[in-house]
Amino acid sequence: MGKAHLERVREKYQTSEGLKVSDFVEPTGKVSQEFKRYEKYAVFKFADVQKYLSPSQLMALTNISMTIDQARLKDGKVNHGYVVVSDDEPYAEEVWKLIEKNWTPRVEETEDD
Repeated sequence: MGKAHLERVREKYQTSEGLKVSDFVEPTGKVSQEFKRYEKYAVFKFADVQKYLSPSQLMALTNISMTIDQARLKDGKVNHGYVVVSDDEPYAEEVWKLIEKNWTPRVEETEDD
């Protein structure tokens, strides 16, 4: 999934279309009856952020993050922590199987996400 995702991002950046959230996530508001893997979150490794972003880019990313956190709190949502597994780890497939095993049909996006 990682290399394919990266290729899609590169292709979008090289076109005039630009990136849209809908390019990477499933449609919302419908009940899913089967487990589907899709990219739901954007994850940046702190070491990469510090190494590759300029000070102004880092400030912009920080402002975006704070804006989202504050808006979620205003909407009564919790700002969760997440467990992240790189898809190139040898145990990544086992993690996917564990997630699928514990998954139950539900509306794909809820107010608590």
